[in-house]
Amino acid sequence: MLPNVLSGIVEARVALHRMERYMSAEELDPEAVRHGEAEDAVAVKIEGGSFIWASNTAQPLSEETKKDKKKRQKKEKKEKKAGQHAKETPQQPSVPAAAPDPHAPTLTNINMEVRKGELVAVVGSVGSGKSALISALLGEIQKLSGQVVLNGRVAYVSQQAWIQNASVRDNILFGKQMDQARYERVIQVCELESDMLALPAGDMTEIGEKGINLSGGQKQRVSMARAVYQDCEVYLMDDPLSAVDAHVGRRIFSNCIQGELKSATRILITHQLNVLGGVDRIYAMKAGTIEESSYDDILEHNPELKRTAEHEEEQMEQENRQKGRDDDDGEEATPGSSKRQPGGPQQGKGENASPKEEEKPRGGRAHRGAPHAQMTVEERVEGKVSWSIYKSYLSAIHGGYPMAAVMLVFFILAQTSTVLSNLWLSQWSSAGSSPKYSAVMYLGIYAALGLGGTVFVLARSICIALTSVGAAIKLHKSMLHNVMRARVAFFDTTPLGRMLNRFGKDLTTVDEQVPSTLAQFVEMSLSVLGIVVVVFLATPYALVPMLPLAYFYRFIQRYYVATSRELKRLDAISRSPIYTQFSETLAGLSTIRAYARVDAFIEENKAGKVDYNTRAYFASSVANRWLGVRLEFIGNCVVSVAALSAAISRGSIDPGLAGLSITYALGLTGLLNFLVRVATEVENQLVSVERVAA
Repeated sequence: MLPNVLSGIVEARVALHRMERYMSAEELDPEAVRHGEAEDAVAVKIEGGSFIWASNTAQPLSEETKKDKKKRQKKEKKEKKAGQHAKETPQQPSVPAAAPDPHAPTLTNINMEVRKGELVAVVGSVGSGKSALISALLGEIQKLSGQVVLNGRVAYVSQQAWIQNASVRDNILFGKQMDQARYERVIQVCELESDMLALPAGDMTEIGEKGINLSGGQKQRVSMARAVYQDCEVYLMDDPLSAVDAHVGRRIFSNCIQGELKSATRILITHQLNVLGGVDRIYAMKAGTIEESSYDDILEHNPELKRTAEHEEEQMEQENRQKGRDDDDGEEATPGSSKRQPGGPQQGKGENASPKEEEKPRGGRAHRGAPHAQMTVEERVEGKVSWSIYKSYLSAIHGGYPMAAVMLVFFILAQTSTVLSNLWLSQWSSAGSSPKYSAVMYLGIYAALGLGGTVFVLARSICIALTSVGAAIKLHKSMLHNVMRARVAFFDTTPLGRMLNRFGKDLTTVDEQVPSTLAQFVEMSLSVLGIVVVVFLATPYALVPMLPLAYFYRFIQRYYVATSRELKRLDAISRSPIYTQFSETLAGLSTIRAYARVDAFIEENKAGKVDYNTRAYFASSVANRWLGVRLEFIGNCVVSVAALSAAISRGSIDPGLAGLSITYALGLTGLLNFLVRVATEVENQLVSVERVAA
């Protein structure tokens, strides 16, 4: 017990230190952005703003950094003593590269004002700070000075579309009530009509994790549709047209940004200069600063953007020429002809499809109809854990079955030494004033038995430590080998949380808990067997009433193990969605906060995931208490039988042996209780072996 307590204290200390660092980390300032009412004519305003992505001043050095620093200092001292410092030659001086200042602001002296209903474009070269500007408006970046004001509700379209593992409709609605007329209009202006026809179940098709079964353009248009459906006053769009084709982007800009959202305030980050003619104002960013500009000034002072504009013009001319050729081919084709030109539109794809954007979704095409599930349901084995699972674990340990047999021998020898030492002690105490042997003889044999038991316990502990590590490594390699060689379709249909659950919780159980639980089960079983042997030697007639008690005990044990095993499986399966939703939420934190959906996601995690997982744990605790009451009853019955048998046979029984029998029987209650729990834990934890080896 003491080693387990010490190990638990060490693990708790490490976990507490990690949680302390996490809980004491800097948080976002909720007052960084002031939200006002939509009465003022100004919708968005930044005045004298300076922003930085992270502040490292309060971050402590990690343990690894401290160790590296000490090693470097020791190495420098040794080099100085040995005189092994390298001399720099004047011809090739060693000049270290200047590292960027981590405390330098990302955005400096930002002054920006956007009036209600305006469409403002923000342009600039890569790394100029455009995305940081959007983050500053959302409060996702630390504000050093100035003020940021937003009037009205905000919708945000990120540069990398964040898609939930849900249906297309749920991704677009994002918690709002269904308005069929508005929903269809949003689908139309975001160029999603042809995609709805191509998807297996239309808008009820389930999207895989991170939008795995959608192309980049489809994901971006779903993200755009989500923002448009929210019907907000301010729209922040971080280059939403970059992932779609040029002709699709022009229609989205015309029908959606200029059309459907014409009454809203829109800030558009873009690299497509052909849309700048349709905006009200243009801001240019360079090296973290911003200034109002014009189209001609941008082309004059930004050669990179000028080259981009020329490339876009060439691409548009090529598309127009291609469209003209397609029209000519269409006129030559006879009406009703089923002939298709090479590269022509395929079934289920609209005119906005192209090789760049409309990459065929993995998983093929399915019939339209009922909601189509992308993710597979995690399988759950029912019934008793198969003996093949026990065999697979024993064969995985270092040394295989022979080593398992050696460890069992050590267990038996250790328990035999304990029982023999107690029997020898009872004989010594019964000898009284006329002992058969000398005190040295009694003490020597007792010490030898105790020392032998200690040696056997140490030997079995070393064997368990070495073999269990080998089993964990072998099972981990086997599962990793299977995952690394799985088909791509496996990752399309298997949630990341499910794999994290098996590589995390299940492997931790195999690595840390299964070996110790199996050892405790064998040890407790041999202890109970030793108690039965001692009681039989002292009072043979006591075994007669113990037989029905043993049957009753076996019945309770089987009943409890079956229930507890299934509860453990339910607990393991219901934990995977928690990991999945947590990783998905981390990837979309900016979007969730922008739409003010933080409380909804917390409630979904609590009520829909954590509470469901806790049900199995609570039921397991109740079943545990149910077992405890019945086992205590059986244990008390055994004590009563042993005591009554000793009292009835008081004239023919050795007093020391009778005392040892009753003492052992008194400890039987706790042992039986612990044995059943350990036996149950063996089956429960072998569920993890079952899941890892599957």
